Amino acid sequence: MKYITYMIIMLGLVFWGCEDDASPSFVTTYPVISVLGDVVLPVEMGTAFVDPGAEAMVGDIAVEVEVMSDVNTSEPGYYSVTYSSTNEDGFSRSESRMVIVYEVGEVAGLYSGIRTNTGTGGPILISSLGGNRYSVSDAAGGYYVFARGDGFGNIAPFTLTLNDDNTFVADPAFNNGFGLAVEVSNGVRSADGQTWSWDLLFPAVNFGFSIVLTKIY
Repeated sequence: MKYITYMIIMLGLVFWGCEDDASPSFVTTYPVISVLGDVVLPVEMGTAFVDPGAEAMVGDIAVEVEVMSDVNTSEPGYYSVTYSSTNEDGFSRSESRMVIVYEVGEVAGLYSGIRTNTGTGGPILISSLGGNRYSVSDAAGGYYVFARGDGFGNIAPFTLTLNDDNTFVADPAFNNGFGLAVEVSNGVRSADGQTWSWDLLFPAVNFGFSIVLTKIY
């Protein structure tokens, strides 16, 4: 009898513990954010950036949108505007817009980059450094950053000297986000200034490809 009583007491403790551990559940509706206008927005350097904004809904109810932006129209570069919204249960969601500030010039501007053997790339900035010196935002033509979606940690910016015959020479050595040295050779700008081309090489792994840029702005 003592044994049976002990077992009943233990079973009672087990069931009591299970009830105590039970967690309540509930259903929540996350905000849905709609970015208005283009999600990639070119802006001329020195002009005012007018944000088209975003809208957020939780079910059928419009809710407030919080905006965070690092856009600086006095400096060429890739910037972001992030739109966030939170529901009444404290759950949030966000969406982003990329703003590309570009310099206007005969050489400087915004270009479409292409890795020729894949046909993919992304927006590339060429900016003036004074004289015949220019900076290029990515030696890989935007392939890793935009086409593959590897992010800006894998960008390979470089500087070049443009010659009178429209050839150009890149600075001798620079690294990209992979931590590999990058070399640019056979650089040529077209006579009308609308396209650029070069060969890119990662000498440590003996791998490379060709890049072509076409001017957009």
